[in-house]
Amino acid sequence: MFPVPFALYADFESFITPSGEHVPSGFCCLRVSKFPQYDHKIHTYSGSTVVQEFLKYVTQEQTEIDSILSSNNSMNPLTERERLAHNAAMICSTCECKFTKSN
Repeated sequence: MFPVPFALYADFESFITPSGEHVPSGFCCLRVSKFPQYDHKIHTYSGSTVVQEFLKYVTQEQTEIDSILSSNNSMNPLTERERLAHNAAMICSTCECKFTKSN
């Protein structure tokens, strides 16, 4: 129901040895966000330590995303249309339960 603020999409590349083993050779990771200023950050890596570099990169992304999401910003004022819709609401838009005097 609520948009996810961040998502990481990753793709690994590999080569197949003569014995049939898949050996990772690189990865690409794309960060997508509902916040335009943090959207579409692309990272690529090719080398011999693909899995280690991927885990290191994802950990860095987690730290940065946690920092972004932990900031406490003031709410934007409601527009007139939003205020009217809020005041006229009879049910919760999240749980779809009717409002009562106690909630």
